[in-house]
Amino acid sequence: MKIKKVFAILFAMVLSQCGAALADTVTVVVGNGQVYTRNEFDMSGTGQVSAYNYGKSIYSADGNPITGEIVLGFGDGTAAVSKYNALGTIITSGMVADSSHGGGHGILGAAIRPNGDIYFGSYSGWVYARSRKNVTVAPAGYGGSGSVQFSSSGSRYMYLAPSPLDEIMIVSNDWGKLFIRQGNNMSATPIGYQGDGMELAASVTARLTLSTGDVVFASTAGNPSVYLFVRDNEDLSIAPAGYVDHAIMGTGVSIRALARTANDLLVVGNLSGEVILVDAHNVGVQLGYTVLPNAIYALAITSNNNVVIGLNDGRVFVRSLSDINGDDITVPMNFGAAIVKIAAINPDDVWVCEDIVANGQAMAGDLNGDCYVNFEDFAMFALDWAKCDDPQNENCQ
Repeated sequence: MKIKKVFAILFAMVLSQCGAALADTVTVVVGNGQVYTRNEFDMSGTGQVSAYNYGKSIYSADGNPITGEIVLGFGDGTAAVSKYNALGTIITSGMVADSSHGGGHGILGAAIRPNGDIYFGSYSGWVYARSRKNVTVAPAGYGGSGSVQFSSSGSRYMYLAPSPLDEIMIVSNDWGKLFIRQGNNMSATPIGYQGDGMELAASVTARLTLSTGDVVFASTAGNPSVYLFVRDNEDLSIAPAGYVDHAIMGTGVSIRALARTANDLLVVGNLSGEVILVDAHNVGVQLGYTVLPNAIYALAITSNNNVVIGLNDGRVFVRSLSDINGDDITVPMNFGAAIVKIAAINPDDVWVCEDIVANGQAMAGDLNGDCYVNFEDFAMFALDWAKCDDPQNENCQ
């Protein structure tokens, strides 16, 4: 009987461990240049995975849940890419564009394409397509110009939203001008699409694409309150078939942050601290609601169906999507300045180096096969060169 009892206890323990939720990592990008990656269930210092101070203002960011890469756009027109768990190891960095192409202005938008390459939107009306391996050049095989000026005066603030269909939503913010362009050629609209360049005559304060490729954006569009709009990516003038076109969220104040689940449950955050849950198919029906103590600047959803909420005063909260007005999942933390972006990454889903190479994403110059190009590769190159007095000889490469 005692043996059976012990076995039963051990079996129960194993089951409980198997059922335990594994934490995502949460990368918090702060406007003052600090970036932190911490545990979803412990946002304190004890849950820290990595941290780095980039030493300059960060205007925009995005995270890649497949490669684990974090893309940052800075106020001086530069950008950088690092890994969520090694934030101080820079994969690539540099000035995104030269002065003849609007370079040196703040990078207001950063968006990662499905293939890992990057779009940047600037303070100067320009949008840039850049390689995830080198933020100063267009990706290899890119179909058009890697630098396009969408506005030369007036509405020059360019924001972006990537699409799972490898399209890019470009917003010229001041006047609310909307573009849907091909992921591999931002100079071209996808064939048959309508409404590209539609102007709302009002600022677009937040933007997002759905799993279908359709788009969501927030704007007053001539109304006293801010509306959340849902539009067909193939025709920006109408809602997708079967969808509600628009609705007022909460008290109707400016919406700053949007996030979605895989099945398009939307999380909406506004400047009054309201967090609202709605289904993208019917944004007029509120499914969840809470109010936090300051403006909502960033949102991210984890694989455990928790929502991570970043405020303009630096505080970060974690709540369950199933009980958004309930208890905090972890003690709220204050990161000291406005939150620019939050990226939730499940470590189990991130490619390891072998996956990167197998998917044709190996970097030129990565001689030791660790998926970084750094001093160790240079040292290996120098050692190989030193072994041969004729660098022109193919046998000496």
